Order: sequence, then C-alpha cells, then structure tokens
Amino acid sequence: MQMRTYALSLTAIALGLFVAVVGANLVIDPQRVFGTGLLPPSRNGNDRYERLLEYQAAPQTYDGLLFGSSRAGVMKLDTLSQEMDGARFARFSVNGGMIVDHIAALRYVLRDKATRGERLRAVFLLLDTDSMGQRPFANQSNQYLMPPALSGESPIRFWWKNLITIQPKAWEDALRPPRPATAEPHRGTEARQMLGTTMRELGLIAAHANAKPTEPATAPDPRQQVTKRAYYTEQLKLIAQFVALCREHDIRLEVATSPLSASELLLFDHADLKTALDDLSRIVPLWDFTDPDWVSGDPSLWSDFSHFRDQVADMMLRKIFGRETPPAWSLIGHRLPYQGAPSGPPLSQN
Repeated sequence: MQMRTYALSLTAIALGLFVAVVGANLVIDPQRVFGTGLLPPSRNGNDRYERLLEYQAAPQTYDGLLFGSSRAGVMKLDTLSQEMDGARFARFSVNGGMIVDHIAALRYVLRDKATRGERLRAVFLLLDTDSMGQRPFANQSNQYLMPPALSGESPIRFWWKNLITIQPKAWEDALRPPRPATAEPHRGTEARQMLGTTMRELGLIAAHANAKPTEPATAPDPRQQVTKRAYYTEQLKLIAQFVALCREHDIRLEVATSPLSASELLLFDHADLKTALDDLSRIVPLWDFTDPDWVSGDPSLWSDFSHFRDQVADMMLRKIFGRETPPAWSLIGHRLPYQGAPSGPPLSQN
C-alpha cells in the first residue's frame, strides 16, 4: 500500500510539474508564439515565427524580400522599394539571422509564389561578415526556432518544444516591467550572453595591446579569423545556393555587408576579413561596408557596439543605389565586383 501511495505521489508531482511548465509557457508566452497576449511583448520573442506570420497575412502584397540579422531592422522598406523597381518588400530580418535562415525563407516564399502563380522580383541580402563561420543561432533555443514551414520539420515538434521547455530566464525576462523606449528590444537572453562574450574578447585584445615589452613577442594574436571557423565553408556553399536560386528565378539581387563599429573591428584580423570578402565576391557582386575608414568611430551612429542606427542604413542605401551622399560619408562602402566563373553572370543591375 505504501509503495502504491509513493508511486501515485511521484506521478502526481510529475504531472503537476508538467502542467505548471505548460501553463507557464502558455500564460507568459515568452516567445510570442501562442498569441495569449496576457503580458507585454517579451524581448525573447521568436521573430522567425513573427516574420513568417507577417508574410502569410498578405502574401500577394509582396514581391520583394529583405534578409539580414537584427542589424537590418533599420533598413527602410519603402526606400528599397523605390530603388528596386517598385518591388514591395517583406521583412525577413531576424535576431541572429544567418544564411541558413535566409535560404530557408527564400525557398519557402518561392514555393508559395509558385502555387499562387506569382513572381518574386527583388531580394536585398545584408550579410554580417563578423558572424560568418559561427554556429547558426537557428534552433539553438526556443527564441530561434524556425517555424515548420521554413524548417520542414513536423509542426508537432515545434509546438511541443514551445509547450514543455523549462526556461526560467526567458520567463523572468517576460515578467519584468517593460524597459524605457531607449532600451534595445532586439537583445534577448541568448543575445545578451553573446554580447558578454564579445566584451570579454575586447578586454583580452585591450590587455594584449597594453602588454609589457618584456612579454614574448610571439604571444598569440587574439583577433578572430572568420575563415577558420567551423561553419565557414558550409555557409559559403549556402550563399552560393541562395544566389543560384535568385538567378534561376530571374530575381534582382543586391548584396551588402554590415558596417562594423570601430570597437568591433578590434576583434578581427583585417586581412582575414578581406579574404572572406574576396570569397564572397567570387560568388556574387556586393557592396562592402566593413571598411573602417569612415565615421564608424562616431558613437552617436550606433545603438550599441554592434548595431548601427537608421542614419547609417540610409547612407548605405544612398551609396548602393548611386544617390548623393554628404561629404562626411564619402568613404562609406565600396563595390566589390564579381570575380567568379563567367558561367554565373552578376545578378545586380547596379
């Protein structure tokens, strides 16, 4: 009798914990996928899911797509539309967005357009050279889960994971009072952890730069090399597939790299960044904005060390599409022509 009571008690406790976790995820909804709306929006919202819903709400409205990480969030869609033959752009820029996210969304939209007898006319792709080669954020946590329509996985798995995941940090973030409007809404729990890691790396570089002369001259250079990262080659192949899809479907493609602030440039081997840019130009012509010889050191142009403000985005688009820029911005960005095989013609019309 005691054993039966013990077993029933354990079962009841387990069931209670399960119900509590499911209830917390439904009520708090930290990834904003259930739509309960009982609490203010969480900084850990799954914008991969949100971007898909925005497109699905009026798919016939869009014949252009903007891809990028959270940095592309300041790109103005109406400006892109004006400059790219009047195409109406859907935003697919997401937190931690990398090529694995972009190509999944592009394939989905192309399939959707095919079923509707519609055409995708224009794509703008903003690549972050500093994150190339890193493990993609996609599917690392609930905040970055790809929706089934993009991942091809079972919808049951997507919803089940959102229901049963124990995520106290995300719950805590969602329950905190909203921050002032000057706060950075794009930084969730995992993004803040990445920021902490990067700031520690900046500290290592500063320490290395201030090292005493008595230390060995052969001390290892702590600056990062993106071309040596584990996923670099794989991501180049995905970028090539992305470009090939645009070429196959006669889509006008514009590609640019994100500006890097002066503080972030300290993290990287500049010769290695140039190698990465050369590799990209063998796939597609692009605009490079990683060059530090402009106003990248002006703190008023950055919302944090990684994210540029809308003024920078506006000047980037002016430069890309041949519009006049103020003298102070004359050095921002330069064109890298296509250096690949002649069988693959450039896709850009500029």
